Amino acid sequence: MTFSNNPENPACTGDLTQANIIIAAGRGLRDEEHFLRLAAFAQRIGAQVGGTRGALHAGWISHKRVIGLSGIRVCPELYLACGVSGSAFHTMGILPPCRVVAVNPNRNACIHQLADLSIYEDVNVWIDVVSRAITAFKMDCSHPQTAEHLYEMIKNLPIPFS
Repeated sequence: MTFSNNPENPACTGDLTQANIIIAAGRGLRDEEHFLRLAAFAQRIGAQVGGTRGALHAGWISHKRVIGLSGIRVCPELYLACGVSGSAFHTMGILPPCRVVAVNPNRNACIHQLADLSIYEDVNVWIDVVSRAITAFKMDCSHPQTAEHLYEMIKNLPIPFS
């Protein structure tokens, strides 16, 4: 069973088209263990998990959670592209006016061209840093303004993390 089909995690079963925050998983996560951490982080912040065809082929998400030309189109308030390269097939599914945060150490990754905020770090390190910041700032992730507050917090984190 892939984690995306696990009904125990609401971050992997809700309606992506209605989500305020989406975390998109890409091949940059590297393995299922890291995907599981990303999905747990998504649940913590009230986000929904979607992803790329690479995440689909890795077995981390189901076809109905693929964002892009061969999947669905989304327009959340905040789109966190985690380990996503940003091919045109994927980015066609990200509709304006959402804010895009791209987390990918490859400065040449196409997702950075679309991003409002680019973070050139390993996504697995970034998830840990953001999780600790949420705890330290005692951020209420059930607040209606979570997307805006999360974006501002991420924007103001010191970089580099490692």
